[in-house]
Amino acid sequence: MGNSPTVEYEVGMQVDARYDGNQTAYFPAKIIKKHEYGRYDVKFTDTAKIITVFWDDIKPSYHSTPQQTQHTNSPNPHHKRAEISSSLNESKLQQKLQENLDNGVYDAMPTKVFNISLTSPHNNNNNDDDHAAKNERAWNEFVRTFDFYLRRRRKIQLELETSSSATSFDLTHLQKFEQLLFAMGGEPLCRDVILSKQEQAGQYIVERIQQTATDKNRKPEHVQAVQYIDKLKHIQILPAQHASNDSDDVFSKYGLRYEISMDLDYDALVTESNREQFRDEVTSEIASVLNVHPSLVRVDAMRKGSVIISVGICAVALVLIVFGAWSVCKLKYLVSKRRTKKLSEGEKLLNVCIGDQVVVDYEQKEYDAEVVEKYENAKGAWVKVAYIDKPFVFQNTEKIELSSPRLRLKEPGFQYEAVLCPREGGNVNFEILPIAHHFN
Repeated sequence: MGNSPTVEYEVGMQVDARYDGNQTAYFPAKIIKKHEYGRYDVKFTDTAKIITVFWDDIKPSYHSTPQQTQHTNSPNPHHKRAEISSSLNESKLQQKLQENLDNGVYDAMPTKVFNISLTSPHNNNNNDDDHAAKNERAWNEFVRTFDFYLRRRRKIQLELETSSSATSFDLTHLQKFEQLLFAMGGEPLCRDVILSKQEQAGQYIVERIQQTATDKNRKPEHVQAVQYIDKLKHIQILPAQHASNDSDDVFSKYGLRYEISMDLDYDALVTESNREQFRDEVTSEIASVLNVHPSLVRVDAMRKGSVIISVGICAVALVLIVFGAWSVCKLKYLVSKRRTKKLSEGEKLLNVCIGDQVVVDYEQKEYDAEVVEKYENAKGAWVKVAYIDKPFVFQNTEKIELSSPRLRLKEPGFQYEAVLCPREGGNVNFEILPIAHHFN
């Protein structure tokens, strides 16, 4: 059904899409906007109707040329909707948060509770590809639901099971964790959490490798596993080369870089035939020394001088925090989520999603409504809204032009506190407390 989540469509591409995920028929359409997490706004050729769909409701048409993306779980940084609150208004937010706590606001507030695992909830009775596709779809559905409640300013409690051990927390788990953080607080929150205690992590990696190289009293079962680090000559931290927000490379965004020199025979080990084998063995050995999954270690280059390797090591601090190697009770962040206000130069459609809460003026009175459909043609753009609680006798839906002064988003944004609490066994509890429904 549909295509792979690794296929990425660009705005303007001609595709075939389904009106509904339960349908089997595809119809000609055009990509008009890309959202986070594999969602697209498509405009159907035959009806001019605009609908938000998932990647597996789209397939290439004869005229389209989709691109393959390297990391399917990484969020699209162009759609950053949130930012960590600046210190300028942080004290005011803290004061408002404390007032809410003192007045029992959160005790009476409805709470949405999630229990989710980074690993697949499905039994793997089918082939691996089918299992992976189900896992991918289930995770995307969860993130979509999580974002739905977050945007409606609900108090949220989330218990996340990451993986069974530190050595099984792999690159895929990291990308999903990043995707969740991005939905919660954008790129700034991703960096603040994943790069937390990064300086200590850098020193930990150096000390761990040096200690392993000089430890002559290792247990017998470890002696055979360490065959290269034994020959360590020196290790040094290389300057960081963090990628811009446009990059999906988690090593560039969250990794530490090292140069490791070992007293080995380069010509004997790094031949044309066994070059990749040597790279894999060194990667696995470094991962074993650091007690992380091999996918979080990447050997970028190898050169002579005995053997000198450049290696990237990703998100070690996060693994140490989540799995209790470092004692951290909780991490707290104040987050501001912003929505772009409606413009008058034709950008309006791109800032409104199906499911958004809006306010509609009718005969000098305001009514809450929800966007259920979107339309666009050469003459303009419209949305169809459904009025909340059905306030009218005969009809409670209306088609409104996006440029209409009667229509506005319910809130331009809101602020909240996100609290992360690592638990035993790689579990992480999240609590999100709304603070304010507007920006001062």
